[in-house]
Amino acid sequence: MMKPLMPLLDELSPAARRALEILSSGVDFTAKEFASKMWPDSDGWDRVSNAGTHGSRRGVGMWRAGGSFLSVLRARGYVIRMYSSHHQALYGLSSKGTAALAQGAKEATQ
Repeated sequence: MMKPLMPLLDELSPAARRALEILSSGVDFTAKEFASKMWPDSDGWDRVSNAGTHGSRRGVGMWRAGGSFLSVLRARGYVIRMYSSHHQALYGLSSKGTAALAQGAKEATQ
């Protein structure tokens, strides 16, 4: 049996909490925009990868990492996915994600 990427626990990891805090700004993010906020200083932004017929692109791996991270949070119910009028995936905080952030803030003050 395969282990899940992020165990389905009630507790949030520090990285998941930071991701929810980024998404709590009220703005819907694309995977690329989210990754730029989550990992702004990563060396991955300078890496060049082949993009098939589109030539090479810099930082594409970071876009994919952002999308993967958001997909895991979406599977756990903390994030919702919407589509723009241009059929681009946008991610925002769900009510469960908002409640998890509020619960974390409440525990931090106790």
